[in-house]
This record gives sequence, structure tokens and C-alpha cells, in this order.
Amino acid sequence: MNDELNNESDHVPDDELVDGSAGDSVGDSANGAAPNDGSTPHDEDSIESLLEEKQFLLDQLNRSRAELANFRRRTADQQLQRERRVTSRVFQSVIPLVDDLLMARQAGEGAGEEAHEQLRKGIELIVDKFGSVLREFGIDAIATVGQTFDPLWHEALMNVETEEHSEGDIIAEFVRGYRMGDDLIRAARVSVAKTPVQNVEED
Repeated sequence: MNDELNNESDHVPDDELVDGSAGDSVGDSANGAAPNDGSTPHDEDSIESLLEEKQFLLDQLNRSRAELANFRRRTADQQLQRERRVTSRVFQSVIPLVDDLLMARQAGEGAGEEAHEQLRKGIELIVDKFGSVLREFGIDAIATVGQTFDPLWHEALMNVETEEHSEGDIIAEFVRGYRMGDDLIRAARVSVAKTPVQNVEED
């Protein structure tokens, strides 16, 4: 009799058995876990952070572009103002020379040797004043007659055969040249001495 009871207690119907995986599934449902779709809260935070950084960089780029445009505009305005100040300063110095020219012209309108002499002196005075104005701006005339020809500062318009000067000496100036320090403004146009061909053949 005891054996029969033991056998009956050991036998449990299949439909009453609880599967372990089912238990896990029930446990997961009870815990409220959502199905895994491959994303995590950490990924979402990273994407949001990247978007914010992108917007920040775009704002910085636009700001830099605006600052560069403003800088270029200010620089152009400042350059224009400097050029106007220099132009104004130059003409303030040149205007008195124009006045002297007008007076010299009036003096030359008279007849006779005295009027011509006044005109000559007036022109010399203007030339001297003009030289002073140029030196005030750091501009000097290029030395010519008596100097050795230098292609950096002189432009030879003609070569003159002569025995009175050495080869390469400047013997006449046609157009005065000017320089500012080591910078050439305009080359002096000159004539240059050349040894006569006959003398070269004899040598």
C-alpha cells in the first residue's frame, strides 16, 4: 500500500509542470523589461551630444566669417583714410608751388629783359621749393651728370662717342629721376659717354 502511495505522489501530470524558461519569461514580464531593439540610453545621449557640438561649430564658423568680413571692411576703410591723408598732405605742400607758378607767369607777361629775368628767378625758386617738398616726403633726386651709369637708377637714351669722358660716364640728363631710399620711383633718363670706335681699334 505504501508503495502505491509513493508512486502516485511521484507522478505529476505533464500539464501541471512549470517550464524554467517560461518562468524566466514571466519574471521578465513582471519586471517590465522592454524588448531589446539594439539602442541604449547611452547611444541616444551620444547622438544628442554630437548634434549639439555640430550646431556649436556651425555657430562658431558663421561668427568667424562675419568677423573676417568686418575686419576686411575695416582694413579697407583704414587704408582709404590713410591714402586720403597722404594725398591731402602732398597737395597742401604742392599748392604753394602752384601759387608761385601763377606769379611767375604774371611776371613773364611783361615785356623786356627785366620781365624775363624775373621769370627765370621765379622758376628757380619754384624748383628749389619743389625739391624741399620731395625731401620732406623722403624722396631724393637721382644723381646723374658726372656719375657712372647704373642701370638700377638710370635709363640710357643715347650713347655719345667722346674722348672727354670715360666709358660709362653720364654726360647729360634729359629727365630727372627720383628715389625713396632703396626704392626707385622713376629712373633718370640720360646720355652716356662711349669710347670712340677709332680709339678702340687702335688699342
